[in-house]
Amino acid sequence: IEHARYMSGGPISEGVHRMPMSPIDRKIAMMRKRITQAEIGRRTGFSQTYVHEVVKGTRRSAVIEAAIVRAIGLKPADVFPPRDAVEPDPEPAALA
Repeated sequence: IEHARYMSGGPISEGVHRMPMSPIDRKIAMMRKRITQAEIGRRTGFSQTYVHEVVKGTRRSAVIEAAIVRAIGLKPADVFPPRDAVEPDPEPAALA
């Protein structure tokens, strides 16, 4: 249902508990806004590979997540799961 709702571009009712996007929904939302993982990487100083891992959900980065959320124009809770025990983001240079 969530996938269909995001695919249709239809509104999501306020007050309804909703799950964050799945990785494929995040990719589709980025494609609809014509934003690439490489562009998010350039904006944040991280590699496209690291951005891909965040989109896929295998890594977390507050910086990358915020850039993706801004680019697709949704609320953070609609795009990514809550950040509970969050470790600080690594410096982009440390990932090279």
